[in-house]
Amino acid sequence: MFRSPLALKIGLLIVVVLIVGFGVSTVLTIQREADLLIEQLTLTSDLRGLDRCVERLVEFERLGLSEIALAPHGDPVSAIKLIGTAVIPTVDRAGALRVP
Repeated sequence: MFRSPLALKIGLLIVVVLIVGFGVSTVLTIQREADLLIEQLTLTSDLRGLDRCVERLVEFERLGLSEIALAPHGDPVSAIKLIGTAVIPTVDRAGALRVP
């Protein structure tokens, strides 16, 4: 699974703080839980994983999520274009997101 540099830094920071505060065995348990949270609550991908990200967005919608925040990394202009051409048409079947 591809993870953004920010997700990796957050994970590492969590591990360091927890080792200092709780010890190694507790940290390993918490690290597994942190990994699951990052995996389940974030969408990070390159072009090869785009279809899976779109599938997850559709699943979020099915579960009742009606809003999502996007934070493109790297080249924001290319990311926004990709979202507009490959993501929004798939998740916006009713056409509610179209700009007049």
